[in-house]
Amino acid sequence: MRVGAARAVAVDWVRERMLVDPSVEGALFSGSTVGLPDDAVLPASSDVDVLLVRDSPGVKVGKFVRRGGVAGGQFGDVGAGG
Repeated sequence: MRVGAARAVAVDWVRERMLVDPSVEGALFSGSTVGLPDDAVLPASSDVDVLLVRDSPGVKVGKFVRRGGVAGGQFGDVGAGG
């Protein structure tokens, strides 16, 4: 899978998450894929790291697999208020 396609999977997940969790105000990519171009191959041992921006502390989601066996990445929280 290409990095751009893996990022698109992560973006879809964030959008879905925002619909069911109103405390999620946005998200940002972090980790090793940030500097990679969209057409780079994502190694099978890699994931896409995403930090959720929330209006209050939340539970860490952790790693998971989504669409096509892509590891969705480590999802954590970045407090929006401070």
